[in-house]
Amino acid sequence: MARKQQVMRSFDWPTEQGWPYGDDDEGQEALAEEPGADGDAFVERARRTVHVGLEHLRPDQRWLVSARYGLEGEPERSLRELSAETGRPSDELRFTIDDALDKLRGDLGVA
Repeated sequence: MARKQQVMRSFDWPTEQGWPYGDDDEGQEALAEEPGADGDAFVERARRTVHVGLEHLRPDQRWLVSARYGLEGEPERSLRELSAETGRPSDELRFTIDDALDKLRGDLGVA
């Protein structure tokens, strides 16, 4: 079977003015003024939202989710580490964490 040769085209080659996406700071001021462009403010809002959501969980769910994902000052840990620490099987921990995440998704309106 003969293979049809195709021509590779790219429109990202530099012009006399430079690369098409420019490496100067033009447009950065407008981007910074857009709502939600401030990454630190977004992260802070996300932390508050997660914290409020965690308050609706049972204490064991809250601790497991925090320990698993490194939230609320907890170091991030694997299921194996959590299993060794709690003496509970990984499958049981996974079920508890999944149940907690489903509850969080429902509270936050995320499918």
